[in-house]
Amino acid sequence: MLCEEFDTHYGDLVLHTEIRWLSKGRMLAHFMDLLEPLKSLIVGKGETSRFSFLDDKEWVLSVAFLCDITQHLNKLNLKMQGRNKTVYELYTAVMLFSDKLDVLEQSVRGSDYRFFPTVQKVMAMHADALLPCQSQFCDVLTELKQNYTSRFHDFKDHSNIFLLVKNPFLIEVNEMKQISDQLGLVQLQMELVELKSSDELQRQFRITDVVDFWKLVGHLPNISRLARRIISMFPSTYRCEAAFSALSKIKCRNRNRLSPQHTTEALRIAVSSAEPDFKSLVRQKECQKSH
Repeated sequence: MLCEEFDTHYGDLVLHTEIRWLSKGRMLAHFMDLLEPLKSLIVGKGETSRFSFLDDKEWVLSVAFLCDITQHLNKLNLKMQGRNKTVYELYTAVMLFSDKLDVLEQSVRGSDYRFFPTVQKVMAMHADALLPCQSQFCDVLTELKQNYTSRFHDFKDHSNIFLLVKNPFLIEVNEMKQISDQLGLVQLQMELVELKSSDELQRQFRITDVVDFWKLVGHLPNISRLARRIISMFPSTYRCEAAFSALSKIKCRNRNRLSPQHTTEALRIAVSSAEPDFKSLVRQKECQKSH
């Protein structure tokens, strides 16, 4: 009723849980949207002294900044989810986010908060609270950028290999020598020359998917084997999390008497992307005619 009175975007304040994806970002967004109704509720309950930090302008501005930066992280998280994601696609998304952090840091240092809508909303009411927080925001972005750089340093050393798999026609033959020495595959350079000189393979690359394209390069054993290894890597735990979610729906309270065999079969159907051939299955069955 209080949320309806304030005409808020959200009707309830969600809680954060470690199990659900993106729940922390959604919780912060709900909290900032419901800040004024929360303060009104606390005043009505006579608990103002316990929650005095809600009137601290710098604290509210810091939470608004955390809300916005978490939303940027959530967008990255969404890009890294999906069934058919490959390791080079996720690497590209992470490196792109690292470049975005540079833009965010430069904008904050220049007092430009166009990429932080929640901060702008709070600044409209408490502009004087920004000065002591600006340096703190810059430090957070710098530390976040350093964190990403250190975490994905090993992947950056293999950036040329990822580019080779994603688009082999962008790799120069001279750059291939470094990859050959790194992997101990002497024939990679020669195979790349043969691949890039084929007009048919260039045409197939433009009209087919990357995974399907590398199926056509079987006559180049070293480079095709390298591509298959990169493509077959599990880049994230998305499939494990999806299987766990499917299992929690299958093995619910109303179906707790499912046998292990039936549970396994139901889980395989839920997580598999293969489509059954119903016509073939029907042909194998005998029609039950009425007597």
